[in-house]
Amino acid sequence: MDQSERLAADMAVSKLRPKNAYGCALQIQTGYTLFETERASIASAIISRRDEFATGRAAARKALSALGFGEPPIPRAADRRPIWPAGVVGTISHSGGIASALVAKQSEYAGIGLDIETAQPLKPNLHQRVLTPSERHILSTSAQASGVPRCMLNFVVKEAFYKAVYPISRKYFGFQEVSTIIKDDGTWSADFDPPAIGLAANLEVKNAKWWASSKYLIAVAAIVRSTE
Repeated sequence: MDQSERLAADMAVSKLRPKNAYGCALQIQTGYTLFETERASIASAIISRRDEFATGRAAARKALSALGFGEPPIPRAADRRPIWPAGVVGTISHSGGIASALVAKQSEYAGIGLDIETAQPLKPNLHQRVLTPSERHILSTSAQASGVPRCMLNFVVKEAFYKAVYPISRKYFGFQEVSTIIKDDGTWSADFDPPAIGLAANLEVKNAKWWASSKYLIAVAAIVRSTE
């Protein structure tokens, strides 16, 4: 991997992060140390998967340290979500040789989501699974947003949305249950369709941003509590 690509992704995570959140992106490689509670959850995984996992934990620990929480273990729950230290919300993602993480204090955010993917169009056979009818209609007239494949942006922002929402709701939901709008200015919005499966009334999505390079797409979102 070109080191400049990894640095660009790291800078993008820092640029997209919500206020007072901390993020990091590292090149996936062998050699990062895991705690025993972490190793146990991937003991049967192939080597490449263990490297992804360990690098993601290393990125998360670096972000946690910047947040003031040291470098603790981050075990995995039965539903595969990371178990963060008390008082922390966070998210981990990896793709295309990079693992990234984003963390924040639970006192400031109810949830936080980040997803990184390689910058290539979503395969046509996945359009029906990932894109809602309204998203497919927009795609038919506008295949790109600022030169980036709109279909893949839909995928990335839905993944970031899921990672922000699921730890709060603990309810699984599919691609077709989320409708997104991708804007050319690097922002996006998402909502549940139907709305009945949505967030609690006192929660809303903020800091919904995306970034693209020739190789990567990154999307970030935060869930905040209403002050009203």
